[in-house]
Amino acid sequence: MKRFAFRLFLMTAILSWMSACELVDVTEDDPQKPMLVVTPLQIDFVPGSSSNTITIQSNVAWEIELEEGLETDWTKGYPGKSTVKVTAAPEGESMLRVISVPEDLEEEPIVCEVKVIYDGSTDPEPEPEPMPQELIYYDNLDGGTPPSNNSWIDTWTGFINATGSGAANVEYFGWSFQSRTTYPSRDYAGASGANAFYSNAPGAYVGVRNIVIPSGASTFKLSFGSLGDTNKGSFTANEDIVLNISDENGLTRQVNYRRSSSTQQWALCEVVFTITGELPQSLALQFNASAKNIRIDDIRLETSSETPDCEISFGGSSGENTYPWAELPETVTPNQNYKYITHYATTVRSNQTVRNYVSCYDVSRHNPMWVAHIHHSCYYEGGWSRSTPDPWRPDPELSESEQSIIYPYDWDNWYSGISGWPTDSKYYWSATNFSYPTRADGSDLTITKGHMLKSADRGGDGAEINIQTFYPTNISPELYLHTNTWEIVENALSDRWTCSDTTYVVTGCYYGDDEYELIDASSWGSPTDGKSKTCIMPVARYRVILKTRPGNTGKPVAECSADELISIGFWFPQAFNGQKVYEENDKSQWIFSVADIEKKIGGEFSFFPTVPEEVKQQRNLSDWGL
Repeated sequence: MKRFAFRLFLMTAILSWMSACELVDVTEDDPQKPMLVVTPLQIDFVPGSSSNTITIQSNVAWEIELEEGLETDWTKGYPGKSTVKVTAAPEGESMLRVISVPEDLEEEPIVCEVKVIYDGSTDPEPEPEPMPQELIYYDNLDGGTPPSNNSWIDTWTGFINATGSGAANVEYFGWSFQSRTTYPSRDYAGASGANAFYSNAPGAYVGVRNIVIPSGASTFKLSFGSLGDTNKGSFTANEDIVLNISDENGLTRQVNYRRSSSTQQWALCEVVFTITGELPQSLALQFNASAKNIRIDDIRLETSSETPDCEISFGGSSGENTYPWAELPETVTPNQNYKYITHYATTVRSNQTVRNYVSCYDVSRHNPMWVAHIHHSCYYEGGWSRSTPDPWRPDPELSESEQSIIYPYDWDNWYSGISGWPTDSKYYWSATNFSYPTRADGSDLTITKGHMLKSADRGGDGAEINIQTFYPTNISPELYLHTNTWEIVENALSDRWTCSDTTYVVTGCYYGDDEYELIDASSWGSPTDGKSKTCIMPVARYRVILKTRPGNTGKPVAECSADELISIGFWFPQAFNGQKVYEENDKSQWIFSVADIEKKIGGEFSFFPTVPEEVKQQRNLSDWGL
């Protein structure tokens, strides 16, 4: 019975082999007859593919006969199971034959033919091996316990607990965000509890930069925990927190994420994104909060092989996605006396190279026409501190004859030692053809040196970014009675109008008919011998401002629609009569549209030339909280 079962099994196996190679001829009476099975009997040849193989099963030796143009990695074999790879094939149809080598020379060999078909197509790009998932950056923000429940992240960095391959040199930045232990994270996978970021005001933002990404990696998964405004009771993804991702050059893209719940409670936010085009070396993440009481925790960035939710591009060396500077005015009427000077500086803490300001300087009037300056949180890293003593000095981009001498001649030796005051005290302007006006109390209102770009808007005692604001190219003579109006505009710029998007400002001078003459290098009419020259005093100063309406779009101005932008203008005449320029409560006197300011200066310059004209026509005071 057992012998019958074995013989039945053997016959079944042989019949199976025969279905693969019909030339096998085995009978029940002669089970030891040579056997040869080859599978498959047809190969659709693809250069470089692992599918170009045949399997040979035999109880005798075998050899392969090849038609011209066919090549295999083996041409002879022995009893057992073998795999043979076809390594080359001619275009069209060809044949290889596997032939048994019988021990008895009188015995007929078994021949199995394998058809090879090749359509001549080129070798497809080999599929890249999937990149193993790599943790690039993760911070649970639990590096230490906040010393108080209102530990601002720009003054206390003990929360930092960053890990990952790209986290060695990360830096944190933000405005109106704190590290807090109240309402610790929970209810999502990986919730770390303990510390979390807390938004203290609408428009608050927090971010981390200098996250170095692996070379060649282009697809990433970003996740973070979020808790909504406790007063709202729900969370709207991509509105309550807006996610922006930037490259090392500051080009920014808004990225939409998924959230595991729409409730106000803690939940996980995730997005898988692919960077197309030229890959950056590092990334920055920024989270903009729409309200107070929003919390963020467990920020994680890793490589991913998942299907991306979106694609972003930062452009390449060809200049894709680059735009003109939005704050740079266009000169409608060219003037050979205008010189355009751009000053760059380094931010106080993050050491970013940024443009400090651009000045259009009139070398015949020896005073500026306008100064264009941008505003963002990075410019306030030095706080409000002013260099001590005031670092008056010439602009190195101009000669002495081109600029007002409103700096001491011994400025270099004096300031480097910072000991007392300079021996040269004649570094002011003096009026030559008009009298100083008198205040209501009978005292004289003297001509002072007024910053176009406020020194405190580039704070940092002894820092280059602050020192450059004391160049003559950023200073104009003024007779203001600073009665709230100009101060309202100056203070609101830093307190309320600087946001996570960039704010663009131009502060300018209007000269009228050049009737008010001054001399520089003087003090109370006493000039420095042989050094003074005539300078013209403007009859008014103006300021125009452009920003995005929400303040957190993460988009360049050129990519914003008209309804996403707001602008406004301000006009301040000099107080030549010694009276108040304006009353604070009569805003119609000193607030205008940008288009109105262009008309007041005679159309010589076009401000924010890249935005739609309808934006420059705006005068909606509620947009600005006025």
